[in-house]
Amino acid sequence: MVHACFTSIYQHKPIAVIGFGVTGRACVEFMRRHGAQVSLFDVKHDELRKSVGNEPLLKGVNIIPFNDDSCFKGFDTVVVSPGVNTQLPAIQNALSEGLPLISDIELFARHNSVPAIGITGSNGKSTVVDMLHKGFSATGLKVGVGGNFGNSILAFLDEPYDLIILELSSFQLELTFSLHLRIAAILNVTEDHIDRHGDIIGYARAKQRIFKHADICIVNRDDPRTFSEGDTHRLNSFGSFHSLKVSGVKSGFNNNPSHNANDSRDIYSSDLGISIGDELIVAQEKIRHLANHNVLNAQVALLCAKSILNTVEEMQCFIESVINYSGLAHRFALVHVEQMSNGKTIHWVNDSKATNPGAAIAAIKCIPDDAILVMLVGGDSKGTDLRELRELIRRRVAKLIVLGKDAKRFSNCCADTSFVETIDDAVLLANEFSHATQQNTYVLLSPACASIDMFKNYQERGKQFEQAVLRVEVV
Repeated sequence: MVHACFTSIYQHKPIAVIGFGVTGRACVEFMRRHGAQVSLFDVKHDELRKSVGNEPLLKGVNIIPFNDDSCFKGFDTVVVSPGVNTQLPAIQNALSEGLPLISDIELFARHNSVPAIGITGSNGKSTVVDMLHKGFSATGLKVGVGGNFGNSILAFLDEPYDLIILELSSFQLELTFSLHLRIAAILNVTEDHIDRHGDIIGYARAKQRIFKHADICIVNRDDPRTFSEGDTHRLNSFGSFHSLKVSGVKSGFNNNPSHNANDSRDIYSSDLGISIGDELIVAQEKIRHLANHNVLNAQVALLCAKSILNTVEEMQCFIESVINYSGLAHRFALVHVEQMSNGKTIHWVNDSKATNPGAAIAAIKCIPDDAILVMLVGGDSKGTDLRELRELIRRRVAKLIVLGKDAKRFSNCCADTSFVETIDDAVLLANEFSHATQQNTYVLLSPACASIDMFKNYQERGKQFEQAVLRVEVV
């Protein structure tokens, strides 16, 4: 379906798209469908020109080299793919000249009329978005999921939806200016993408842009970096019960007289279960099986549902979906449990989606205290601060197996550390160590690093780990 209003806006207009990855491709397709004159800037311009014959989408597109000298004057709109570093000279020059550089999310925002929820944070974004998608779909709503998760967000402009859920990265938010959200949430802010944002303050500010035009802002009471200065009356919160009761937390949230432990805008977990204000939403026995991080994720999902759904029946459908949520692939996913001859077990856990230290720390904290822990780490650390993770590894990890570009950054973390070249080598070594202990053992792939130094993405890394585990167990 092609909306005539979009065609009237973009027909014959000069539009530039920078980058031809997943997002760039979707932007080119959207603009071509609505009659724009599209120019595509990409570092792989020669390859793209050669592929025009086999790529119908590129026919009629002006393909231009992208480099430090690229100029974007004369374009009505310049859509920058999230993988393109905004610190590059060509982008910085264009911004300083006031040229109309935007993200695909901003392009979506300018035309969207459907209620939307936006989720960002260093860790847990995809899980919360997936939880929301499944929960709202269970109530009968037609729900679209996109942004950094799922489909191209632009596809939602041409189809009718009841609700749209967006996973938003700091990269996408950098060039997003007018996104109106019914609900916006920042789950947490831990060190990540420092190589792009400069420091954690710059990274946090990029995340906080999600709140600019939101009706309701959900923050983590236990994480001061999820807060931005401004209107506190839009705030809802999630987090520990302790942070509701103790005044003067670093964020200053509990110093705000408009909030208290019985506020219907605040959700928390206690021995009784999950409550919003004075209302018990889910009894403890129904969520006992959820790991700690998924209890927090459930808090965010339930807080969103409370603001969107209109009936008790709808809310109950949503709650049932959350209670039965099984998690995402590559996110603390149990691959295999082996029982040794003495009755002890080896649990193999794939947490390949842990691409920063905060995610790896959360994974370690989910391992039973009485289990031996073997941990696989390494990859592209993106300049993040590893000190907190190193300290936890020293205290908790019995065997550390390291691979990837920044392997040396993990030296001296653990008394028993081995460096390997491949996932297969790592799994073989972990298997050998685990059997030698003859104790209940967890082998945890939680790299704390990006995967791009050795793999196409974290999914490929996780799949290779799972395949290697199954090969070892077959033998």
